[in-house]
Amino acid sequence: MADSGSWKSVQVKGTPPSGRTYHTNSACVGDRLFIFSGGEAGATPVSDPQLHVFDSVSLTWSQPETQGRPPSARHGHVVAAVGSKLYIHGGLSGEKFHSDMYLLDTVSLKWERVRAKGDTPPGMAAHSAVVLGKSIYIFGGMTPNGAVNSMYRFHTDRQRWTLLNFEGDLPPNRLDHSMCVVPWHVRAEAGGEGDQAPKPETVNLCFIFGGMDTEGVIHSDCVVTVLA
Repeated sequence: MADSGSWKSVQVKGTPPSGRTYHTNSACVGDRLFIFSGGEAGATPVSDPQLHVFDSVSLTWSQPETQGRPPSARHGHVVAAVGSKLYIHGGLSGEKFHSDMYLLDTVSLKWERVRAKGDTPPGMAAHSAVVLGKSIYIFGGMTPNGAVNSMYRFHTDRQRWTLLNFEGDLPPNRLDHSMCVVPWHVRAEAGGEGDQAPKPETVNLCFIFGGMDTEGVIHSDCVVTVLA
């Protein structure tokens, strides 16, 4: 935990998850952090089917009982929170790249497999995800054919994927990168008065930093695009 520029070790209650790697970019709903699955050794995921929840107020770990069929064990998947719902996409288990998506209602704690339509992404792992409104954006990752540089948008209200097209050169293929959305306030040009004055506009910038490709090239660049 960081406070006033310093790090502190948190004394927690309950049973924490076992040690693991590539256990998603995790997601928060309110004061709770949700973690599911992750890597144990090499391409093998942990043999832990439980959902782990950390309450940041009480500093307590718990493993609540869930309903429905959860995703299979995996690592390198992404987790994104849209409202009270968690979405899990992709991941790797041994040599199998997952292309499925699951939804967890954090109120009822019920798992549901999403039957998505549209431009469904291939099986992938080590990609990244951000949320804007009711949409989830994923970028990059590793597929059976190597690293990719494509970006997809998932419309949660329509349960549909869209492969996004961009003008100009795309960033190099990559995996294990970081991605975030930053609202950018654009100043309006002066000229009007009162109700006639132009209102400032906010655009949402998606920043992507670092990562690597499957040939061992480590990226240090930072690229940006505008999300609608």
